[in-house]
This record gives sequence, structure tokens and C-alpha cells, in this order.
Amino acid sequence: QLYFYIREKKMLSPGFNRGTYIAGKHLPAGKEYFIKVKQGEETLAEERVNSNGTEPIIYPKREVKGVFQFTQKTVVENARLAVYDSEGKVKRMLAEVHVINPGPKRYAYSFEHVDGPGAKFYIRLTDAEGNVLHEKIVP
Repeated sequence: QLYFYIREKKMLSPGFNRGTYIAGKHLPAGKEYFIKVKQGEETLAEERVNSNGTEPIIYPKREVKGVFQFTQKTVVENARLAVYDSEGKVKRMLAEVHVINPGPKRYAYSFEHVDGPGAKFYIRLTDAEGNVLHEKIVP
């Protein structure tokens, strides 16, 4: 049953979206809750609220900028350049490239995160099958 709307008619950008809600503070304690993202009647994402968990640490936003450089040896079609977290989840799509020709390549990247000062990310170029062609660790 619906308890209350957190946001209604809100545009969500592609990629990772984060929200923090504390049971017992924002929600009455002692009950099980689910956060759902819906479009019409379709549920796009759903997560159970951990009412027994500790209050989360919320880190300030940090911006990460840099350049991803590599030399491509063969032609690659339908490649994807994305930022991944240490668990392998996509944090941000940077580019989808239809054709990458051989030669030196240079892509500037910029993204924000709230994962804390010890977070580690990976910039990866993958082919259409998801194989990693080039990778850079971003501290």
C-alpha cells in the first residue's frame, strides 16, 4: 500500500540515481517499506528499506575529471565508454561510439559521486559483447 509519494512527476536522468530515507525518522519504525520507481503502472526499480540498519554516512558530492588515453589496434564497432564502481555496476555512461578506428584515442571524462574519499572507479571501453577493451582505474 502507498504510504506517501517521495517525488511525483520527476525526471530521472539515465544511470545511477541515489536517495537516502531513514526509517524511524522519515518513516514510522517497526514496519517493512519498499522504495519504488514507477512509470505509470510499471515498476522500474524497487528496493526494500532496511529499517534495522544504522543511519547512513552521506558524503559530499565529489567531481572527478580526467582524460582516458589508449591506442586502439583494430576497428571496433558499437563500443561503449562508461564509468563503473568497484562492484562492476555502471555509474555513468560517457559515450556510445558506433565505430572506433585504429590509432591513438583520447576521451575527456567528468562525473560526480557521493561514494566517499576511498571510492575507486574504472573507466572502461567495452565492445558490443561487453568485453573490456581498455580500462583505467580512477582513485
